[in-house]
Amino acid sequence: MKKIGSAFLYAALFLLFSAGLLTNAHAASGMEKAVSGTVTKLAYSQSGDSEEIRIYTSDKKILRQFVLAPNNDCRNYRIGIEIEEAVIHRNGAFDINQGTVYQIRYANKTNPQAASVVIETTKKPDYTITPSSDGKYLSVKLKGSLSGQPSPGTVPSPAPSPAPSQPSVPGSGGTGNSQSQGTASIGPISLSTQGNTDIIKLEGINLNSAYGLTGRMPTVELRQKERILQVTLPGMDSRIDGAFIAGRGVIYGVLANYNSKQDSTIIRIAYTGEITYTQEVSGGSTVFVFKRAGSGSSGSAGNPGGTPTPSPSPAPTPSPSPSPSPGNDPSRGGSNRSTVNASFSSSSVSITAPSTQGYRAYTAQNPSRIVIEIPGTVTPGEKGMPSGYLYQKAVLSQMNASMARIELYTSELTQWNLDAGSTSLKVSLSQNGTSNIQPGDGEDVALKLIGANIVGKYRQYADKILSENNTKQNTFAFMFPIELIDLGKGDININNAVISKVTTLTTPSSSFLQMYKKDASKGFSIIEGSSANELLIVARDVSEDSSGIPSTGPITNPTSSAKSKLIVLDAGHGGSDPGAEFSGYLEKTLNLDITLRTEAILKQKGINVKLTRSTDVFVGLEQRADIANNWGADLFISIHNNSMPAGMKGSMAFYYPTSYRGKAYAKIILDNLYNKLNMGAMGSNGLKGADFVVLRKTKMPAVLVEVACMSHPEDLNLLRNETFRQRVAENLADSIIQILNQM
Repeated sequence: MKKIGSAFLYAALFLLFSAGLLTNAHAASGMEKAVSGTVTKLAYSQSGDSEEIRIYTSDKKILRQFVLAPNNDCRNYRIGIEIEEAVIHRNGAFDINQGTVYQIRYANKTNPQAASVVIETTKKPDYTITPSSDGKYLSVKLKGSLSGQPSPGTVPSPAPSPAPSQPSVPGSGGTGNSQSQGTASIGPISLSTQGNTDIIKLEGINLNSAYGLTGRMPTVELRQKERILQVTLPGMDSRIDGAFIAGRGVIYGVLANYNSKQDSTIIRIAYTGEITYTQEVSGGSTVFVFKRAGSGSSGSAGNPGGTPTPSPSPAPTPSPSPSPSPGNDPSRGGSNRSTVNASFSSSSVSITAPSTQGYRAYTAQNPSRIVIEIPGTVTPGEKGMPSGYLYQKAVLSQMNASMARIELYTSELTQWNLDAGSTSLKVSLSQNGTSNIQPGDGEDVALKLIGANIVGKYRQYADKILSENNTKQNTFAFMFPIELIDLGKGDININNAVISKVTTLTTPSSSFLQMYKKDASKGFSIIEGSSANELLIVARDVSEDSSGIPSTGPITNPTSSAKSKLIVLDAGHGGSDPGAEFSGYLEKTLNLDITLRTEAILKQKGINVKLTRSTDVFVGLEQRADIANNWGADLFISIHNNSMPAGMKGSMAFYYPTSYRGKAYAKIILDNLYNKLNMGAMGSNGLKGADFVVLRKTKMPAVLVEVACMSHPEDLNLLRNETFRQRVAENLADSIIQILNQM
């Protein structure tokens, strides 16, 4: 179990408790979502038969606008708007599911620089775009019916627009409870999901022949340590520079950037866990097929050989057919023409269809309901549920000729999750209100957590439990993986010796528990109870500071000799090379943050410090070594954060095997991280010799330190914490001064 000394967990709790579920905030006048860069916010509202989307940006010049009609990749219409000179730092999506607007996607575009905003609508849009009178936003107004259901039959022709392959359209990636398994694409890159398989297609890109006009061959490199498959295309491909597609399963995401120093466009395909994959060129296009290791793929994570997987064909769209009339109802003696069928129980709904590819599942309001959209046809109707069911009724309808809809009406935002197979969906609902929790019965026992074999589950998932002590609010919180316990949602007044009340919330992945303390000096820990079905949360005295992160203690004072030495700090990665990426956090950013903090501390101590980079720029590996050599440095420290196989966490330090003092200096750094910051999970495996360029080509003692494992949720939560990064910097500065004092 790891304590998190930051606002991260409480920010999550605040948002979850205030919203009730992980959904976009609904204001009385509509919905809003913060973006980034010069596009600061998106807002949606509707009034009568009109809808308005506001794009808050200081840039108002429209580079171009277009309308795309429904096609195999997207069943809805899309309004594309490119705003010249506007910048978006992080691509994303804004789920609307109101009126005719399904989703708004946004992405950055370069050459020329522009922000690309795509509004996906369920009917052919009649719209205008005008700047606001105060100059704060662009107003996109949609006029006409708000039925949200395009008429079956012939697809209307799109408004005159550039060829669909030209616009930079952000990939379709839902948020919240959206579980879409369709295709997302930007330019020639597309990512689709078919069951447990992710398929990436590079349309018109043949990786087996020279690329473009460069005469150079593309390369494919599997970087297992970073969990990235990297494709390097010689020259610049402006269609995909700056592109990002969010993944849904095996693939975490696809990021493409132009690297000017290498004169190459680099496509990074980030994946999670262990994978197998195949690669094939078919019809001038390259297709990668990714599966989880052990799921039957013929390739391997280390060797993309094996039997090539054929180029995937899109799943056939069900043939349009009219909605069944009452005479087709089997209960009335007619024949059943439905291809989508549903069976209902008190806490779940099971749905079967010829294929689930392209389904959607989301929560809607006014009235509150869970909506499932799935390809196929269904017999329209309404089914009331008996008393005791977690939903009052189910309404079946035909959205259009090829898409069915099932809506489950609930009394409030009921907790739910969804399991998807290739031809089936199962929606499981759970009752609001707390569950599996009881008041403690002793002076120090605050609560009991109850569940079948919960002790065994605790032993399995203990390292996944997060906790935080908030002295300002006088609360203590735990976040449990859902596999360990489901605490439901609600409040309990406890009022025992140590806590007054608790609040719980459960999502499809986690259960949150917040306890309101009576004694500010108390913290809490979890111990095994008297049976296999009981865990106890017990009070304890808090020995650490309010952050929960141990202090590193005073920093060693440098000798006069140490002050005459030059230390070069090297922040790993940078610019077009992001390093590892997990949950939206980039290794290059964390590396630079820790490096700048370490530099500041060393300078305060009178140490002569120089950096290979002080901003987010790309610096080659050999260039880093050359910089240190040319400066005549006495010590070189490269600061990184790690990506390791599942379950591995903690710090590591690397040295060049033949270095005279490299191993001894690496051990000083690692021992201090182990002993003072409790980062010793690697044990003796944390100290290793390595043939890294920055260790081999530097002419002075050099150490590459991996502060923490971004791939492990506990370490990543530490790195998110500014207090932890500051303590790491203090720890590194102290180690460096110890080393310089020995020289």
